[in-house]
Amino acid sequence: MAVWLATSLALGASGADAQNPPEVDALLEQAAAIVARSDAGPGELRAAGYAEAARLLDQIVEENPDSDAAVDILLGNPVGSLNPTAIRTVAEQQPPGPTRATADPARADAALGASPSDQAALRLSGADWRELQVRLALLGFDSGGFDGLFGPTTRTAIKQWQSSLGLPTTGYLDAAQLAQLRESTARAYSSWQRRRLADRVPEQRPQAPSPNPTGRYVDERGCLREEDGAVVRGYRLTCF
Repeated sequence: MAVWLATSLALGASGADAQNPPEVDALLEQAAAIVARSDAGPGELRAAGYAEAARLLDQIVEENPDSDAAVDILLGNPVGSLNPTAIRTVAEQQPPGPTRATADPARADAALGASPSDQAALRLSGADWRELQVRLALLGFDSGGFDGLFGPTTRTAIKQWQSSLGLPTTGYLDAAQLAQLRESTARAYSSWQRRRLADRVPEQRPQAPSPNPTGRYVDERGCLREEDGAVVRGYRLTCF
């Protein structure tokens, strides 16, 4: 292990040939988005945002130490658009005590946007995701169908919806955004449900009369007769 680590640290892993597991790429993408929003947002929240990005880089090293990204982070090499050394330098500028940003957690969370952990806390089921995919489609954001799965297309639709509202485009939902999405589509979703229910009701067609299984019939005199013409006794006294 010591030989492998020394060799990896000596060679580095930055560049186009770097290979990382999907979960590492997801964390890198999230960290890059946080840094970009922190640079564009209020200066007082910049250090807090960079601190969160640094935490994600530490998570990569801790959970995926064999990945190329982890090696670059340990070396301080750039990882995509991220500069681990610069991120940690800015993160260290965050005051240890409560600041204007950290004193209001809701304000800081709003600046950083919804995270995967926020969405995981919602415990959304497949039925919930089908509902949300319909609601996004009703607003004009195509999630690629209503399969009840949170995949790349659904995440893109969420990002587009967030962007239309001026929210941080993380592609994840938190409780406040979930409530906002449902509230904004309440009437349209109710109408969609009624149309869907109407489409499911089968058309009522008149049924043809059942054939006479006995072959009996009533003649012009009102007499009930068997199929061979014999009078059925007891049906009418005048019939014989």
